[in-house]
Amino acid sequence: MQGVNVISNDVSSMQPISRWRIAGVITANAAVFYDFLIFALFAPQIGKAFFPAESATSSLLSALAAFGAAFAMRPIGAFVIGRFADRRGRVRAMQLNFQLMIFSMFAFAALPTHADVGVAASVIAVLLRLIQGFAIGGELGPSTAFLFETAPRQRRGFYTAFQLASQNAAIVVAGLVGLLLASVMSAAVLAQYGWRLAFVVGGLLLAIVYPLRRSLDTNIPSQANLSPQQTVTKPRFFILASVILAQSSISIYVLLYMATYATVTLQLPAQQSFIPTLAVGLTCLISCTLSGLLSDHVGRKPVMLAFTSILLVTALPTFQLVIELGTISALIIWCVFAATCVSAASTAAFVLITESLPVRRRSLQLGLLYATVASLLGGTTQFAIAWLIAITGQPAVPAIYMTGALLLGLGAMLLLPESWLREPPTGAQGAESFD
Repeated sequence: MQGVNVISNDVSSMQPISRWRIAGVITANAAVFYDFLIFALFAPQIGKAFFPAESATSSLLSALAAFGAAFAMRPIGAFVIGRFADRRGRVRAMQLNFQLMIFSMFAFAALPTHADVGVAASVIAVLLRLIQGFAIGGELGPSTAFLFETAPRQRRGFYTAFQLASQNAAIVVAGLVGLLLASVMSAAVLAQYGWRLAFVVGGLLLAIVYPLRRSLDTNIPSQANLSPQQTVTKPRFFILASVILAQSSISIYVLLYMATYATVTLQLPAQQSFIPTLAVGLTCLISCTLSGLLSDHVGRKPVMLAFTSILLVTALPTFQLVIELGTISALIIWCVFAATCVSAASTAAFVLITESLPVRRRSLQLGLLYATVASLLGGTTQFAIAWLIAITGQPAVPAIYMTGALLLGLGAMLLLPESWLREPPTGAQGAESFD
């Protein structure tokens, strides 16, 4: 099987990385993100189990707050594991993340409820979410750097897109699991123990794909030992990149909130509520992969600017139509349209940011940048939407929230320099932006 090459000081010493090993990175990454996302899909049931309250809304908000609390640990995980990856290697860091996530998933599946052990259940649930947040924060930087740095130069966009594609594959699996459980179980059974099965599935997925991650060669050279040529990034780059990542994070979590929105706001049956999540995952899986390919041919900026502009002017009016119709079909169509634009733009932007970072600090800087933005904005999105709908009675809050983020993101995209080179010079180690 033909492999791709690791960047090295000596071209003759490049080591082949098989596509099977690349598939191992992608599959394992998807399993990790499944475990992180499944909490959001079962937020109503988890809220009743661990955060009981007088009203269903209060219980839901408590569960979403616990979901958001995990984002607070993501920058810490990104910093600790990102530095470890830059110094000791991407593979060792990815293996550590995996072990943390396996422990937290099985522990959460077996955790007694508030009715069994009282407030201790709530405390332990939050602690396990913090562990997951630490692991997921340390996952993105090393795994993205690995994919980017083992890619053929002319296909870096495509390979880097696998990072986001694997996350969306996780959304698809999570949506399928949720749909299956909701279809075969009553609402009472789903709330009692059905949600636990989703966590068991996550733990089993991790156990199954763990050998793939262990098969990666830990002797792959650390990127800290590569060419001394560095990309020097200025504060302006990180500010603009942060705004773009914030827009992407908010938009994605607005779309993931649609499962809860379907049942709580549109009052649709639980069996239907997981279909929008499934549609979002499938759409993003296809769209981000095509976006990576397209960005390798026309550049990163044209792709992200075009799709962001389209969604900016159409998100709110089309969502108003969904509210008027109030059907699952209308919601699914909107989710597919919005997910296509969000994932295409986000992928191109993600590649541009990755490409603009220095090799020696790529895991740390990318992971920390992504995790910090996610913890400040992405982690609060679902809670903010639920709270704003509750106090305003305005069902269009998700689209309004997304539109505001898109407006800020588009402005930052216009100011961020292109990183893509049609014919990069031989031996270059990345884009020289903000020198």
